Amino acid sequence: MQKKEIVVPQDYDGKKASDCLRFAFPGLPESMIRKLFTARDIRLDNIRIPRDQAVRSGQLLTVFLPDESFREDP
Repeated sequence: MQKKEIVVPQDYDGKKASDCLRFAFPGLPESMIRKLFTARDIRLDNIRIPRDQAVRSGQLLTVFLPDESFREDP
């Protein structure tokens, strides 16, 4: 598993965690985002959260991605 950490940008203050993930990982399919929330592989300031959890700018969003699910574009 790969651990990715994102600091929530100002533009996503008050929005859902799932929206922030779509912004941070544009190549990640919606089905994978749902699976990550179901598997509880997403944390906000080290606390597991539901997908509709609101985030605030400056908070740390941690995502544990399976190795095969994340490919960075060259």
